[in-house]
Amino acid sequence: MARLPRLREIPTLLRASALVCAVRLALWVVPFARLRRVVAFLARPRLRGQSHYSANQLSWAVRAISRYVPRATCLTQALVLHILLRQEGLPSRIRIGVSKDAGHFEAHAWVESQDRVVIGDSGLQRFTPMTVWE
Repeated sequence: MARLPRLREIPTLLRASALVCAVRLALWVVPFARLRRVVAFLARPRLRGQSHYSANQLSWAVRAISRYVPRATCLTQALVLHILLRQEGLPSRIRIGVSKDAGHFEAHAWVESQDRVVIGDSGLQRFTPMTVWE
């Protein structure tokens, strides 16, 4: 059962909502090279000093909102979390890997921050990392 957000989490959920919807739409209509530039622009640190939110809090917000956005896949979630982490001044690295099990090709994106996977860790051992986006 999903828990109700605390009052202090609502601004983060609103930011995550806007970004998940925007990134999902952009993945449909914008060439990926252009989208990478836009994400890099949005991912500039906004804060000086200590961040207000942890990687876990931001990851929770992205996962919670993504449940309600059609086709908010691992790539959508990874791009949004990368933006939020970087805006908070936290380290972020997107990894994209591939797997070919029994002739079935599959790709997956996940985000690492402070040497741990913060989103997209389900079934990760099946994927061979192919690219890193910092």
